[in-house]
Amino acid sequence: MNMAVRRAAAIFLSGFLILLPGRALAFVLAAPLEGTVGIAMERFAIDTLGRADREGASLVVFMLDTPGGLVSSMRAITSAILESPVPVAVWVSPSGARAASAGAFILQAAHVAAMAPGTNAGAAHPVMASGKDAPDEEMKKKITNDLAAQMRSLSQLRKRNMDAAERMVTESLSITAEEALSMGVADLLARDMESLLLGIRGRETELRGRTVFLDPPLGPPVVTGMTPGEKILQFISSPDIAYLLLTAGVLAIVFEV
Repeated sequence: MNMAVRRAAAIFLSGFLILLPGRALAFVLAAPLEGTVGIAMERFAIDTLGRADREGASLVVFMLDTPGGLVSSMRAITSAILESPVPVAVWVSPSGARAASAGAFILQAAHVAAMAPGTNAGAAHPVMASGKDAPDEEMKKKITNDLAAQMRSLSQLRKRNMDAAERMVTESLSITAEEALSMGVADLLARDMESLLLGIRGRETELRGRTVFLDPPLGPPVVTGMTPGEKILQFISSPDIAYLLLTAGVLAIVFEV
């Protein structure tokens, strides 16, 4: 009798443990990407995607609000999104937020590009850390053409309007959320998280070479954010602050001499 009870308990526990991973799949991981695109945001975005993969998230939602930043960090983030085994939605939010410059590339890299009403995207023409164009005309042309090709590649991969996306780089085109939707640069408008997830449900996308249908749960997402240390690193490593610190360092040396 005791042996039968033990066997029944073992079978029950085995079934329970098998069910746990299935339950873990039914959650959305949301993370804000706010401020300058730099080393700290790059690490945070990559860590978030890694966590989503480890914990079995069904979708990652990046809530984006950025004026732009480093090209190197932007490329690292877009590459991580393209290689992610978990679908990624980039949602420019809340109202008043923007996906400018490097943020426009991150938006186009997403499996789902969403924007809240009252947001804007674009103005992705490359500039130096000082805020000015490259001094050499030939170098300026090379950088612009390289980034324009990347923008076309991302929008083509996600089946969006390549011409409009490219104009963000070549002509500094900046558009509202409604304009982005009508021009085919964004996939949907969403005022809040609930409407975002409802809009994503049933959409088809390419995930690492295979077609998948998105079906995120509609409950509240699991929200993660930067640690205080990461926020400090993001502030210090932003191009504007780094440029000011470099200038201050040079002036300090001059005064010392």
